[in-house]
Amino acid sequence: MKCDHKSDNSTCRLCSAGLNLFMNDLPSELELELNSLKKNIKLKKDQVLFHEGSVPLGLYCIDYGKIKLNMIGSDGREHIIRLLKDGEVLGYRALLSGDHYKATATAIEDAEVCLIPKVIVDKIILKSDRFLKELIRKLSTDLTNAEQSVTSIAHKSLRQRVAESIIHLKDIYGFEEDNQTIAVVLSREEIASVVGTATESIIRQLSDLKKDGMIELDGKRIKILNENKLMVTADK
Repeated sequence: MKCDHKSDNSTCRLCSAGLNLFMNDLPSELELELNSLKKNIKLKKDQVLFHEGSVPLGLYCIDYGKIKLNMIGSDGREHIIRLLKDGEVLGYRALLSGDHYKATATAIEDAEVCLIPKVIVDKIILKSDRFLKELIRKLSTDLTNAEQSVTSIAHKSLRQRVAESIIHLKDIYGFEEDNQTIAVVLSREEIASVVGTATESIIRQLSDLKKDGMIELDGKRIKILNENKLMVTADK
């Protein structure tokens, strides 16, 4: 499904992406150019923002909604490498390296994203050391998380990894109003992609965690009943 790109000349909502502090020192003419060229993109659930292998157009800021970054492995399976929420940015690694996208970005639910074109990002980088440092910090965080993921897969059991992934989902998206239900809806296939295992294995592990009183399952929703026990299981 094609993205709906629309220009928006209103004040750029970079504050929602946590980058407003790095824009305050921009010259007024560059800020005006930014606001005139940025584009708002509305995404429906399961709609693709950009495809693996495509050329980067700019920096994406999530105004609201949830997005996953996924790759297709040699086995033909989807591997979710990162989950994002409102207030986060994506697309910066390919933008800084000048390479094509290494993953596909897909909306988990309806979302709205602001695209800052590459030509503007390049100008901002030249004008703002703070902005560049923030992008580098985000790259460093991504690398640290990737290393931790590799270590987890190598040294933890599947049960531990599933418990760890549930806690990770809670840390990213938080709870709904009941303060127990994780505020994101993922299919069993998607959870398997996050953990790095088969869907059948995820179904069994979730069932076991439920039997042990750590979680409750309501369709695709996961409710955490005993977070302390879940953390002990995850060896965190």
